[in-house]
Amino acid sequence: MNWRILGPLQVRIEGRWTGLAGPKQGAILGLLLVNANQVVPFDVVLEEVWGDRQPSGGIRTLRYHISKLRQSLDPNRARGEEGVIGTQPGGYVLRVATGEIDAAEFERLADAGAQALTDGRFGASKELLQEGLSLWRGAALEDFRYDRFAQGEIARLEEKRLLCVENRIAADLELGRHREVVGELTELTTEFPLREGLWGQLMVALYRTGRQAEALRAYQSARRILGEELGVEPTAALRRLEEQVLLHELPLDLPALEAPEQGNLPAQ
Repeated sequence: MNWRILGPLQVRIEGRWTGLAGPKQGAILGLLLVNANQVVPFDVVLEEVWGDRQPSGGIRTLRYHISKLRQSLDPNRARGEEGVIGTQPGGYVLRVATGEIDAAEFERLADAGAQALTDGRFGASKELLQEGLSLWRGAALEDFRYDRFAQGEIARLEEKRLLCVENRIAADLELGRHREVVGELTELTTEFPLREGLWGQLMVALYRTGRQAEALRAYQSARRILGEELGVEPTAALRRLEEQVLLHELPLDLPALEAPEQGNLPAQ
């Protein structure tokens, strides 16, 4: 069984990807997925899914929805078997094996790509990071963006996604793809204006395409926004980068590096 949470919730049942009908059953499944392989107490499920509008049937209503979920997820299970959703003393647990959730595969690729970047294997890094980012079909846990139980996991995954994008752009810059990333970085600094790393990458990309004045203006934009929004000055690293751009201390051209490698994904 496989699960997709990097976008609308989908589950692969008998070889086909499908969503689940019914908001309550979807919310129960989302809660169990966020806490995969951990027992979620009955009262926590009721509180997170129904909130202040608890069903009159309480646990009985919850058992009904769990039964329907089991029928949907394990249509061929033998009578009496629990299947993927297990009942434990005091709660339920969703049993998920390693590699069955797209978010876990994304994190594996993102971590491998970050390590390749650290090791100076820029082609391999770009390939791994692109592969991880391709798993995203929308916002993390998109169906549950307003549910309290999903907020922490949404924030964690979205931050990891942004870091993965920054690492992929860093690999692109090391591979001499400065012109190709200027447009993307311009959009990203508009969408995420408080991320200094993106401003620094934009400055480097502009400078290495012969646009020193624009690189310096990008620094001034970052400084103004950080001051207005957070009341802080840019970090020493970004200030030093401005100095390097101003004094022409950054190389305009990089040596030829390896092309993106093929067949370089780590074993699952």
